[in-house]
Amino acid sequence: MTRMQQLQHISNLYRLGQRLISAINARDIQVSFKKVYADRQHPFLGFFEVDSMGLPRHIKPDTLTRSDFETFLSNAIGYPVRILNHDGLTFCINLKA
Repeated sequence: MTRMQQLQHISNLYRLGQRLISAINARDIQVSFKKVYADRQHPFLGFFEVDSMGLPRHIKPDTLTRSDFETFLSNAIGYPVRILNHDGLTFCINLKA
């Protein structure tokens, strides 16, 4: 990946992160990301790790992991979104779709 492609990729991740936050805010949930990154082997996957400590008191991470929420986010941002919930809460976006 050239330097220009890397910059475009970073720009796309930032833009999608903003769209993701806007979509989540539409459900009246405030989130912030602790980490945003792409897999080096699969750069078409963007990962957005939620700062779980910053979630409102009435929102538990489990409420954000339901399949209907995945579908809502996918439709809202125009890319497939998968929710990974292992050590924390992470949204994975397939940028290639």
